[in-house]
Amino acid sequence: MKKTLAAVAAATLMVVPLLGSSTALAMHAYQESTVPTCFPMCQGVNLHNHDGRGKSMQQGDFSSANLSKADFERVKLQGSNLSGINGYKFKLQRANLTGANLTNADLTKGTLKKANLTGANLTGVNLTKVNLKKANLTNANLTGANTRKAKFKKATFNNTTCPNGTVTNTGC
Repeated sequence: MKKTLAAVAAATLMVVPLLGSSTALAMHAYQESTVPTCFPMCQGVNLHNHDGRGKSMQQGDFSSANLSKADFERVKLQGSNLSGINGYKFKLQRANLTGANLTNADLTKGTLKKANLTGANLTGVNLTKVNLKKANLTNANLTGANTRKAKFKKATFNNTTCPNGTVTNTGC
């Protein structure tokens, strides 16, 4: 069941008993989706668990950053540098990564479901157990990528360079 923003905001206030005799209102912080304060130069920054959903961060430099468990669903990252990132369980579902550089990134157990990776450089990337269902890999370069147990169901391959260096229109 999906919760609306209003429902989540309303749930941020709750009554909490204090020492079993009285009650007080306790405020629970609601973390809103934000562009990182380091943007556009976020090289090596720790953005573990960062919520950047739906934000526009084209041409950003996130090289060698810790983006483990970060949520960048529907983020616009065209032309961004994500080389060498720690992206363990990084959520990039429906993200636009057109022309992005993900060279040697570790995306183990992440999701790129329905992501646009047109022209992206995925050379040497670790895609172990990554969900790439319905991802667009047109003109993407996966040379040397680790695709062990990656899920490419219904992904688009068009002039895509596979991990072994062959070019395909049908899948690696």
